[in-house]
Amino acid sequence: MKQNALGESYCQTPKNESLIGTMRYCVPGDPIPWQRPGRRGSRYFDRQKHLKMTTGVILSNQHGQNPLFSGPLKADLVFYFKIPLSRRSIRPGDYYWQKPDNDNLCGFYFDAAKGIILVDDAMICNQTVLKFYDIEPRTELIITRL
Repeated sequence: MKQNALGESYCQTPKNESLIGTMRYCVPGDPIPWQRPGRRGSRYFDRQKHLKMTTGVILSNQHGQNPLFSGPLKADLVFYFKIPLSRRSIRPGDYYWQKPDNDNLCGFYFDAAKGIILVDDAMICNQTVLKFYDIEPRTELIITRL
């Protein structure tokens, strides 16, 4: 696992804070936006089925044997996008203000988390989304019981 300047890995194993109602998850790699279902004739299909399954396995491994989150929840999502080599003026921690939009980014991760770390994404009452540039692309998801 790659490390930042402080010697910490970018996606550290989450600390189990479920006793106080909070869990932190990290999905390495480029943030993935939700896509509309595909269509063949009169049939619809999920274009991202395999990506959601892979993301679900990562979340499940980090969630462990903890029960699913239910009831009113707060979700904090932080998306880190890789700094393009052509943009030398961008520094890690600078805001990422381009597409994909927040709704599509959150939609993918909530779909992948449904039934794995939370009962249903409809239970999320409070949501914070941040997008930054960084050396190592990843998505961090923090779920808190309210």
